[in-house]
Amino acid sequence: MRPDDLETDFRFTGRLGLWEQDFPSGVLQWDVAIDDILGVSSGGAPSLDRLLDAIVPEERAAVSEALQSSLEDRLERYQIECHCRRPDGRELVIRHEWNVERDGANQPSVLRGVVQDVTHRRRDKAALRRKTALIELLYEVAACANDVETLDEALRTSLEHIRVFGDWSFGSVYLVSDSEPRGLSPSPVWCASEVARFRALRTAISLARDGLDRGLLGDAVRTGEPAWSTDIRSRLPALTARAAIAAGMRGVLDVPVRVGAETAAVLELFADHTIPPDVELMQAMRNVAALLGRVFERKRSEEALRASEARLRQILESMPIGVFVMDAAGKPYFANRYARSIAWVDGGSGEVAFPGNVLLAGTDQPYPAERNPLLRALTKESSVVADMELAAAGRRIPLEVWGSPVFDERGRVAYALTAFHDITERRKVERMKDEFVSVVSHELRTPLTSIQGALGLLENGVLGPLGGEALEMAHIAGDGSRRLLRLVNELLDIQKLEFGTPTLHPQPVALGPLLSKVVAASRPYATTLRIGLDLDDGAPAVVVVADPDRLSQVVANLLSNAIKFTPPGEHVQVTARRVARNQVRVAVEDRGPGVPEEFRASLFQKFSQADASDARQKGGTGLGLAICKVIVEKLGGAIGHEPPAGGGALFYFELPELFGGASST
Repeated sequence: MRPDDLETDFRFTGRLGLWEQDFPSGVLQWDVAIDDILGVSSGGAPSLDRLLDAIVPEERAAVSEALQSSLEDRLERYQIECHCRRPDGRELVIRHEWNVERDGANQPSVLRGVVQDVTHRRRDKAALRRKTALIELLYEVAACANDVETLDEALRTSLEHIRVFGDWSFGSVYLVSDSEPRGLSPSPVWCASEVARFRALRTAISLARDGLDRGLLGDAVRTGEPAWSTDIRSRLPALTARAAIAAGMRGVLDVPVRVGAETAAVLELFADHTIPPDVELMQAMRNVAALLGRVFERKRSEEALRASEARLRQILESMPIGVFVMDAAGKPYFANRYARSIAWVDGGSGEVAFPGNVLLAGTDQPYPAERNPLLRALTKESSVVADMELAAAGRRIPLEVWGSPVFDERGRVAYALTAFHDITERRKVERMKDEFVSVVSHELRTPLTSIQGALGLLENGVLGPLGGEALEMAHIAGDGSRRLLRLVNELLDIQKLEFGTPTLHPQPVALGPLLSKVVAASRPYATTLRIGLDLDDGAPAVVVVADPDRLSQVVANLLSNAIKFTPPGEHVQVTARRVARNQVRVAVEDRGPGVPEEFRASLFQKFSQADASDARQKGGTGLGLAICKVIVEKLGGAIGHEPPAGGGALFYFELPELFGGASST
């Protein structure tokens, strides 16, 4: 609109003109404002015909009939709005309002009326309605991000709202591929004012493949701006153009949907007229497309996330081990198929539930909460145990369980992850192996004792003096037989402990005196290697329930290992401390080479040695730590290893503290 046109519009906006028709005299009068509003010359005589002639032809009859009806039907007041066309071509919206006065015979005597230009008021209302509709449209498009699951649903819902908003006849969506070359392809999303009328057009669009990157679609993709055309035949793919023309379409608007700097989709909207979209509509399409771009990006991200989660869930479901996840509040979150098959699902409600019937292996005691890997994971600890049994379906299922925390972005525990598997078959194989070793050990023990005795007689010259080489060979054979016998004895020892025969004899034990005795007994061995032994008893009054002989064996084994791997001139430190959960911890720390990281996971397994060559130099069977582990766990405690900050190795065991006094051993 030109500035002078705008000035003229404001000049007439809201102007009122009054007129009056006197029926007895037949005279009609109006003021000059009516001439200004209608743009008619003031030279002519005012008349109702001149008022009616200014009304556009298609509405003139309705106003004339309303005027006549008000006179005949004795209506006192009447109003109507219509369009009037001025001689200068300007079209206005005029409100006509009149009332009728009647004489004593109830016949019309005076007709008084008002003519008011309400063009801008009407335009303002229309603009307000359009802005309101646009706001509602933007709201509906934004709501798609939350109300629907998939991108196709979001596009379909948004496209229908856009079609209704712009009074389009038909709409469809083209998608730009993510991979190179980034070409257009029709999506399954479309909508229409009349489904049957546009079915052929929909089919044509779905089949079109050639020319999608050219013409109007290509312009929209390249420029990132809405593109309008009435030249459907040459600006659209041939198949689409023929179907659109057959459906009566005369104009088309392609609106690109941008995600960042790239076009991700194009909305194609068809109209049955050739009137181009006005500036406001084009801007509205840009705004809607920008919002839809954000919805598009979000939905694609959500779909990618769902696909990733589905793949991860499929992997977890197909794993041959159980996976159980608990959230930070201790509420069960996930259990895979394997976990559910071992009764980790509440049969009544069908909800995932962590079972409470987990027992300490070989006992009927509930598994200690402080050692449960799942519960420890909630306190940021990672752990592995193989002494848990699940009582389910009338049987005991031995489990190996791993627990690990999962942290959020702030470093807080978000979930506790537990993986486990049934080790029934492993236990069977281990038992068979152990029974075989036990049998062999028993069968070897008697002849080995005889061999050792005979070699001792030879070494000591009881059977006569031996020459230099013969005596040396006797010493070698004696050392080998003693070492083999020690191995057999340790094998039998660990077998007895694991199978529960002979049973332990737990009793209250004052820990400080026991540690002092073991350290004193180990000091001569350490002194020969020029190694110092230090005892730091930080819990002198602590009493534990233990078998004193077996507990002394554990401390002695840990001390022996520490002394063997500590360089001359260094010290081995033994400490005792109270720790959390009413536990006491005994630690043995050395200044040796430490435990290689790759070996730490198998430290307490039988025959486990970090370096075979080192083992030959230091001696040992690889059973000492395994024996310690069995003893400590039989006493209801836990054993472990921590690498000290200053190097070396630190082995510890923890036992529950007994309150109320004890007898010393």
